[in-house]
Amino acid sequence: SSGQDMVRIWNALTGELKRMLRGLTHQEEITALCLDSRGRKFFVGTVKGKIEVFNFENGQHMKSLTPHTKEVVQLSYGNGTTLVSVGADSMIKVHDDGPIERSQVMVEIKIEEKRRATEITSCDVSNALRLVAVSFTTGALKIWDTDSKKKEHEYHEEDVRDRVCVKFLGRYPLLCATDDMGYVRFYFMRPWGQHREAVAMFRNTPNETEDENYTNSIISIACSCEKNLLFTAEDHGIIKCWDISEIITGLGVIPVEVPEDNQGNPFHQLVM
Repeated sequence: SSGQDMVRIWNALTGELKRMLRGLTHQEEITALCLDSRGRKFFVGTVKGKIEVFNFENGQHMKSLTPHTKEVVQLSYGNGTTLVSVGADSMIKVHDDGPIERSQVMVEIKIEEKRRATEITSCDVSNALRLVAVSFTTGALKIWDTDSKKKEHEYHEEDVRDRVCVKFLGRYPLLCATDDMGYVRFYFMRPWGQHREAVAMFRNTPNETEDENYTNSIISIACSCEKNLLFTAEDHGIIKCWDISEIITGLGVIPVEVPEDNQGNPFHQLVM
């Protein structure tokens, strides 16, 4: 967790505060934070648009990534070595977080002027599908192609008021999205085809000890696609694990094949 110019490291099982790292951004307020896929480093975005990389174990500064011109609103680490950042300058940047000598912005996408970047609630990137997904407080869900930089698809569903979180499900051509009412929806991505609305969903219902009127909004998602498990974190601190095997089987989807360089075009990688 972060606050002002410090980062706190917690034990997720016990809730114990392990250490506190101060002065990371020289008194610039931290506005976004995420870990890499291996848990070896973390990224912070600041109110002035900077993106800094630090060693998870000792807090040592490792490098700086290409900044935004305004506040960093969202950071999300994808598979491989890809970081996506969204800024209040209405720009989406996909960074290559490889060795220092090749850290660079691979893709820049301009958000439409009618959409304020502060309306963005979540973002994710998929190297396997070559797509970026961004969700908005208006309920909109937009997908961009990272190769052409063009908008691939846009979802507007009447019963969705506020998207909270989005997550690509590994190499499956699926995107998972949550809303403020606790619904978890699944969407087909290319090359499987696209629909105008979700192809599957379930609701995060209250436990026996919880108020039945509580919506249980999900604010974060992680997945273990090898085991077809979905992990969700609620806004009041509860973490749940869901078995989505029946959903995957029912939809008939299979993982997209990705070559070793992880850079192929998924339109030509569907295994029948």
